[in-house]
Amino acid sequence: MGETEPAAARAACEGTQGRSVSVNGRAYAWPAQPTVVVCFDGCDPAYVAAARAAGVVPTLERMCREGFSALALAAMPTFTNPNNVSIVCGVPPAVHGVSGNFYLDRETGADVMMVDATPMRAPTLLAAFSQAGAKVVAVTAKDKLRKALGHGLSGIAFSAEKADAARADENGITDLAALVGRGAPDQYSADLSLYVLPRRSPSCRRWMIASRASSPSAPGSASSPTMA
Repeated sequence: MGETEPAAARAACEGTQGRSVSVNGRAYAWPAQPTVVVCFDGCDPAYVAAARAAGVVPTLERMCREGFSALALAAMPTFTNPNNVSIVCGVPPAVHGVSGNFYLDRETGADVMMVDATPMRAPTLLAAFSQAGAKVVAVTAKDKLRKALGHGLSGIAFSAEKADAARADENGITDLAALVGRGAPDQYSADLSLYVLPRRSPSCRRWMIASRASSPSAPGSASSPTMA
């Protein structure tokens, strides 16, 4: 990333001071600086606290100390799709329509796995800001969330899982292997999460990092991944 790119992004944000975007009945202030939201799916806050106490996550520690850090109640049920869609829509499942990782097809009576934005009934913050002129990027580890998080988004939306298949008309970007410096990793590897860190500096950005295999160890224990 060039030295001037972050400065240009900050200048673009500063030129929009006082602006706001209304989404689902709420007004959101335009970012005062390039903004990144990272979602660690399935990560117990206790593991983050243990890692911070152990001094093994200095960047995350600095972000929590110098920025904003707080715990919030999860959307119910506490599955991946209802909570990720609640985050990007700013409203609960009763409003945005995604109440689980599966939904009932009323016409056929079949249980359908959610792999796109079909059950969504509300627009996302990412889409609203992109349509208002912000440069927005949505990056997920698994492709099953990419269409939901990128619903209505005028910008870049891709998954690490399907990075090699990214197209300009579908994802807003091509040739990710050249940008990142390597091809897409295996969809079940921990490396899939690392791949979602793109070399971009948009006004608003959202990363969804898939959880690794559940740890059999308590936070802070010698065999816990936070202590490795």
